[in-house]
Amino acid sequence: MAENRDVLYHYTKQSGLLGILESDSIWATKIQYLSDYSEYHLALDLARKILQRHLDRERNEKEHHKAQCLLDSILTIQNMNICVCSFSEKRDVLSQWRGYAGGTAGYSVGFHVSHLRQQAKAEGFDLVKCVYEEPEHEKLVAELVDETMLQDFNTVPYVDDPESPGTFKVLLTDGGFALRLAQLAPRLKSEAFREEDEWRLVSTRGISVKRMSFRSSGSMLTPFFKLPLGTDKAKYLHSVTVGPTPYAPYAEEATRTLLAHWGVAGAVEVLSSSVPYRG
Repeated sequence: MAENRDVLYHYTKQSGLLGILESDSIWATKIQYLSDYSEYHLALDLARKILQRHLDRERNEKEHHKAQCLLDSILTIQNMNICVCSFSEKRDVLSQWRGYAGGTAGYSVGFHVSHLRQQAKAEGFDLVKCVYEEPEHEKLVAELVDETMLQDFNTVPYVDDPESPGTFKVLLTDGGFALRLAQLAPRLKSEAFREEDEWRLVSTRGISVKRMSFRSSGSMLTPFFKLPLGTDKAKYLHSVTVGPTPYAPYAEEATRTLLAHWGVAGAVEVLSSSVPYRG
């Protein structure tokens, strides 16, 4: 559990570190715009498969319609502003430097977990550990589906569909299924990424479009949310690790100077990656 960890690390480029310090915030990206789009679809595809099994075996007309409504509701997730921000238990990992910090001249920013959790909760975010085991993926999604199927989520008791007399129509009002599935989706990751030991901040509700920001990212704009960390940098920052670089001494000294500029040189440790530079 996150309570048992004191520090989590966020890998980022130079612009990311500067942005964190200048704005006292960290960026949480809308889940559909993550670099690995397949991650987002993992939970959704599992939910579709499980609900299809319900449809294939369900002989009760009312329950059949119920499963179909849940299946149809998955389409609404695309319009939800569920945002996430990634962290790792590991401070200095080659795959993280390559994937999230540009390979060279990146940083692994250590955050105090207790403060991170406190700030996240205030903004409607949860800090959760990613799950890498495929059987556990299906178990978590199946539990959500089964729990929802047991609920009565109709505005009125099952009613005749005027367009098809003699049949039942289920009026879905429990949009909580789609929201909870959207919250679960960022936790499920492929076994191939287990080395990352990733944790994520995940919004517990859809974020208003007026609170979203946008950044340029190559072929399109990327929506994100600026999650405030508070103005006391010493409370949220634990350390800054300078990534692999051919100019390590200069990079470390520049980082110390940057922290001194913000008045936290003595409170935030500057470390250096032990991963050999390959350029």
